Amino acid sequence: MTKESQDLQSAKTRVLFVDDEKGIRLTLPAILEQQGFEVAVAASVTEALEIIGHREFDVLLTDLNIGSPADGFILVSAMRRIQPTAATFILTGYPDFQTALEAIRKQVDDYFTKPADIPTLVATLREKARHPRVCGQAPCKQAWHVILENSNDIIQRWLEEVDADRRLSAVPISKEDRKTSWS
Repeated sequence: MTKESQDLQSAKTRVLFVDDEKGIRLTLPAILEQQGFEVAVAASVTEALEIIGHREFDVLLTDLNIGSPADGFILVSAMRRIQPTAATFILTGYPDFQTALEAIRKQVDDYFTKPADIPTLVATLREKARHPRVCGQAPCKQAWHVILENSNDIIQRWLEEVDADRRLSAVPISKEDRKTSWS
């Protein structure tokens, strides 16, 4: 191995990726590795906590709904305590207003919805890893910014829940009117 390739290897951004869905655990880490990241993978909160306690990371990228008894926010809190300069990111297939607010409270650096836009995800991971968090630094994004970025997904999910609720869907408003009133 040449000195140049050794320097490149040591400069790789170290990512801990956590997701309980096997398909995502097999695909997203491979994509990140192709983009030059060094990726460790965990399938559960317990497994991730074990890894966080023994290895150092620049980035935590975790699914929000990992399964019982904990969730991605537990991992964010653990990472903040154990490795406070690491950037933390939540990945979720179920965005909503409450989880966006909780992400802000937990000082998550960013919040991505599945399926994530890979170029945006990669660029964001690189940017945050290049500029490590200063211990005690406030969240990088204001609440309104995170909510605005995810507003379409949040509204769509809320509308789906309204449609699924028999009492609310019985209100005599057409689906088209419901959609246009929030556009």
